[in-house]
Amino acid sequence: MLFNSPLFLFCFAPIFFLIFFLSPRPLRNSFLVLSSIAFYAWGEPQFVGIVLLSTFLDWLLGNAIFRSNEETTQRFLLYLGILGNVGILFYFKYVGFFVDSLNVALTSLHLNNIPAMTIALPIGVSFIVFEKITYLVDIFKRIGKPAPSLISYFLYILLFPKLLAGPIVKYHDIANQLATSEVIHK
Repeated sequence: MLFNSPLFLFCFAPIFFLIFFLSPRPLRNSFLVLSSIAFYAWGEPQFVGIVLLSTFLDWLLGNAIFRSNEETTQRFLLYLGILGNVGILFYFKYVGFFVDSLNVALTSLHLNNIPAMTIALPIGVSFIVFEKITYLVDIFKRIGKPAPSLISYFLYILLFPKLLAGPIVKYHDIANQLATSEVIHK
C-alpha cells in the first residue's frame, strides 16, 4: 500500500488516525504496532511471519547481549544477530544475482546451469535489517540499552511511516519518544 494510493488516503489513514487519537495514551504504542503490522501485511502478507520472528529474535538477542557479563558471549550473540540479519538481506536481495552470475560462468565452461531463482523482495528489508543490526551493535558497545518492552522494539522496527523509505534511526536516539506512551516505564 503506497502512501499516495486511494486505499491509504481514504481508508487506512482516516481510520488509523481516528482510532489512534481516541485510544488511551498507554495503548497507543500497541495500536501503532498493530497498525504497522497490518500495513506491512497488506503489501507483503507472505513475509509478515519472517519479519515478526526475526524482529522478536533480535529483541531477545539484544537483551541477552546486555545481560551477559562475558565479552565472549556478548560478541558471539552480536555476530549471531549480524549473521542472521545479513543472511536475510543476502537471501532476498542477492541470491538471484549470484545464481545468475554463476550461470554465466557455468555456461562459458559448458556446464549445466543452476535453476534460476526468482525471489520476491520484502518491502523495507534493507531498512529493517540495518536498523536491527545497529540496535544490536549499540547494545554491544553500551551506547544504548535494550528496548524496555517488545512493543517498543517492534514499534522502532516496524513503524509504518518509515518502513518504506526510512530513515534508518538508532534506537537510543528515539527511545524516550517511544517510551512516553508506554504502559510500563523502566
